[in-house]
Amino acid sequence: MYLAPLNYDRFFKKVFSDLEIAKKFLEDALSVTISEINLLSREHKITDAARSVDFDFRCKIDENYVIIEMQQWFKPDIIQRFHLYHSLNTALQLEDLPKKVILSLENDFQEVKDYSKLQPVLTIIWLVHENLSETDDYLSFIPTSESVLNFIRDHSLWDRQNLSELQEERKRMLEKINNNTKGLLWMQKNKEIFFFQKNIVKNKNNVHYLRWFKFAEKTLQKNNSELDFAEYEQDLIFKKMMKRLKISIHDKEDLSYIDDYEMHQQKIQLFIDSISKEAIADKQMELDKEREMRELALAKEQEQRRQKEKALAKAQETKLKLAQKMLKYGEPIEEIMEETALSREEIENLTKR
Repeated sequence: MYLAPLNYDRFFKKVFSDLEIAKKFLEDALSVTISEINLLSREHKITDAARSVDFDFRCKIDENYVIIEMQQWFKPDIIQRFHLYHSLNTALQLEDLPKKVILSLENDFQEVKDYSKLQPVLTIIWLVHENLSETDDYLSFIPTSESVLNFIRDHSLWDRQNLSELQEERKRMLEKINNNTKGLLWMQKNKEIFFFQKNIVKNKNNVHYLRWFKFAEKTLQKNNSELDFAEYEQDLIFKKMMKRLKISIHDKEDLSYIDDYEMHQQKIQLFIDSISKEAIADKQMELDKEREMRELALAKEQEQRRQKEKALAKAQETKLKLAQKMLKYGEPIEEIMEETALSREEIENLTKR
């Protein structure tokens, strides 16, 4: 494995903590140009019982508060849970909401929260395997007038032959959704978007965000290699992502996290497929054996690396001894460099000992 899976929570958070990466993703996903982006706290206590919520990523871009949630495997409550997160991202603005002065019923001046300063909220739910029975790349929801839904769902209206009547009703709906009395259009600026990774990769539509999901899909492949990501090498943003995801920079805990994550995912899949307890036990034994083999392979690789480092150190020591002897006999530095392959600096350092 060359790169760790971007879709795994730990690595997703590590990559998107870089605001330059997050900004470019949001610009591609939302087809906007962002002039300013600020990282916001992900963890918040939300009740008197000190229960907390931990967003995968939260930021503010221009005039919008944004959260991105990565959903790797199946959970039956994702619609309700992510709508709750979406609502919380509005409520959390109370922390920094400016105040205004009003005249109370007692003719006193008092400070109150200025709710007109609330900013719209965009929630992106990145679904890796689930597609909510859709075939499109994404599904987007905004609050709008219920009359519009009723208009679309009114079969009797659409079955009529009178086109002018249909056009008249559409005109009435347009007036409703364009009504900005008291700032009603602010409601429509709030949005929940479900992106379906497997659909995007399959559909291959010519859109800016395709490369992000295609990249993520490649990182999910267990045996991904450097060659798999050659097309991203010339892109500075993706080069930064690859630098953060390279397996070679991660410690043993990160590698164990990948194994544990994969096993948990496989267990979830077993549950979904309603496999019997006996089959689950057999599968667990197989997973345990695979993990043991990976640990043995890792130990072997580490030992080989140690032996290689030891051999290199010994070879270097031999070169240095030869260089010292040649210096003793007054040989020119250029000849010593040619004979030992040592640098001029390394040889000159020997004369200072």
